[in-house]
Amino acid sequence: MSTKKLTVVSLSVAGVSLVIWTLVIAMIISRRTQTASDGLVASESTTMSASPKSTDPESKPDLETIAKKAASELRKIPTPSKSRLAGALEGKFPFLRFWESSLDWAYDDVSGNMAMFGYEKYVAIFDLSKLNGKDIPPTEIDLTFKPQAIGLKKFADKSYFLVVGERDLMLIDAHTKKVVKTGRISFGDFVHVFDCVDRKDPTILAKKVGMSRYDNLATPIQKVEGRHGSSNTIAINIETLEKTRAVFGLVFGVSPDRSECLFITETPKPKQMRLGYWPKDPTKMFKATASTEKWPDSASIRLIGDVVAFDNVLYNRDLQEIGKTAFPAQAQMPGTAYLACSDGFTFEIVSVNDLKPLFTYRLPKGWDEILEQSPTREVSPRVICDAKYRRFLFYRRGHLIAFPLDQLGLAPLSSVHFTWRDHTQLEADSPWQLQLTGNGELGDLSLEDAPSGLTIDGSTLAWVPTSQQLGTHTFSIIHKLGQSQQKRSMTLTVQQDPVQVEKDSL
Repeated sequence: MSTKKLTVVSLSVAGVSLVIWTLVIAMIISRRTQTASDGLVASESTTMSASPKSTDPESKPDLETIAKKAASELRKIPTPSKSRLAGALEGKFPFLRFWESSLDWAYDDVSGNMAMFGYEKYVAIFDLSKLNGKDIPPTEIDLTFKPQAIGLKKFADKSYFLVVGERDLMLIDAHTKKVVKTGRISFGDFVHVFDCVDRKDPTILAKKVGMSRYDNLATPIQKVEGRHGSSNTIAINIETLEKTRAVFGLVFGVSPDRSECLFITETPKPKQMRLGYWPKDPTKMFKATASTEKWPDSASIRLIGDVVAFDNVLYNRDLQEIGKTAFPAQAQMPGTAYLACSDGFTFEIVSVNDLKPLFTYRLPKGWDEILEQSPTREVSPRVICDAKYRRFLFYRRGHLIAFPLDQLGLAPLSSVHFTWRDHTQLEADSPWQLQLTGNGELGDLSLEDAPSGLTIDGSTLAWVPTSQQLGTHTFSIIHKLGQSQQKRSMTLTVQQDPVQVEKDSL
């Protein structure tokens, strides 16, 4: 029977000393061969082997083979973490403990599959729909390159995991867990992969390592619309696995459902954080709808659901500060106002409407000790949303815990925040409509200081501007939902019909 990598192990109290010594031996051997690292050790795999195994009976096992056998024997030794973790959580929440370290992972909430990788050349996929505290055998896919990042891309009616290396790509069907295609792109070290735009667009973004701050911009200069600028991100077409554009600016995040992007450009104002629309035309720049220069350079910057998070300081879509949370914001449940926050030891859910805590869970006293015994390197926590099962998945140092909203007694709660897609350029005497959208059902919407003739019906704006209304018009939209309210400004630009302009010039 072959040994499975990234297999969840059954754990008990016995064998602690032997575990430690065996790990030390395996780690030393792994370092000498420069093929294995601290967190993950190689093992035999029966699925999609990257290279044929030697059949020479006279061949002697090398140090890597010894390390694999050491890891195989190690997995047979019970360790205390799983049983102690179950006791620490008091049976309250489903959990999963991994023996090896995970450097990056992506989750598909349609199939319920999570793909992850560690220090070795393979990807393991777990079916988290079976998450109940018991072992979940993974599906393993060997790689011919060292993975650097993995992301989920939803395109058409399917979902895919994209694994990227320094020069290699692999596209995996998230449902069937089969490799769809492989390719090569010479770009450099990646640190993050995120979805872009929507299911109709095959684009996914890959962000470079060491490019999280403006001062670190060091990529080749690119000329876009007569301007020069640098970028930390490229766009990849998953149908062709080819680079479609070197994104202009320093990208911090994108919103898959809203086609928005959080970015910085060198011009017109350096270090000005901007939120804008993702340009479909690769020759066009991002169009900013909001900007701010009041943000901490040292903060972890995320575009999360309805808010922009600078650690625990939150901004709305107009990049206006709306308040702080006790712990750094991590993820927002789609279709709800529930925002998950965590520092790694406390998990908290707040309402994005007023930032008031709705559920706080301090991980038990034994949690710290369990993490210290875990042979992994992750320190920062990570939380993602599982919309299908209405639960947050919390991961830190080889431990994954699910927090189901239903189990916590949190009924559906819509967000007061709302937004719209870029459609603010109008032509005189031509009918115009714009749909407002939110993270859940919208409440009462009204207009303030709106131009003559502009109306709102439900969540739809409608207007037929006249030739006497050329120019810009700024007004406010007010959304009331229960006791919460949000007010946002919108600017519409009315231009003369190009055909009419040409006729008038004759």
